[in-house]
Amino acid sequence: MLKEQILDLLEKDREFRYAVAGLIGMQEILQRLDRHEETMQKMLERLDRHEETMQKMLERLDRHEETIQKILERLERHEETMQKMLERLDRHEETLQKILERLDRHEETMQKMLERLDRHEEAIKGLWENQNRLWEEVKALRENQEKLWQSQEELRREMNLGF
Repeated sequence: MLKEQILDLLEKDREFRYAVAGLIGMQEILQRLDRHEETMQKMLERLDRHEETMQKMLERLDRHEETIQKILERLERHEETMQKMLERLDRHEETLQKILERLDRHEETMQKMLERLDRHEEAIKGLWENQNRLWEEVKALRENQEKLWQSQEELRREMNLGF
C-alpha cells in the first residue's frame, strides 16, 4: 500500500516527483559529477601535455623546414653546377671530336707519307743496286785496264827487245 501511494504521488505530484528525484539521484549525480570533474581534470592535464608535445613537434618541424629549405638551396646550387659541368662536357666533346677529325686527317697524311717513304726506299734500294753494279763494272774495267797496262808494258818490253 505505501508503495502504491508513493507511485501514485510520483505520477500525479510534480513537486513530490522532483523531491524524490533529487533525493535519490542527487548524491549519485554529485558523485558522477566529481568523477567527471576528475576525469576532465586528467583530460585537461593530458591535453596540456599534448599541447607541449605539439609545440615541441612544431618547433622541430620548423627546424626541419629550415633544414629542408637549406638542402633545397644547396640542391639548386648543385643542379646549377651540374648544368655548367654538362655544358663544359659538351664543349669538351665538341673539341675532342674536332681533335679526332684532325687526328684522322693526320693519320691519312702519315699513311700517304709512309707510302711515299716506301716508294723512296724502293727507289733508293734500286739506286744502290745500280751503284753496286756500276762499282762491279768499274772494278771489272780497272781489272781490264790493269791487264791492258800489263799487256802494253809487255809489248813495250818486247818492242824494246825487238820482237
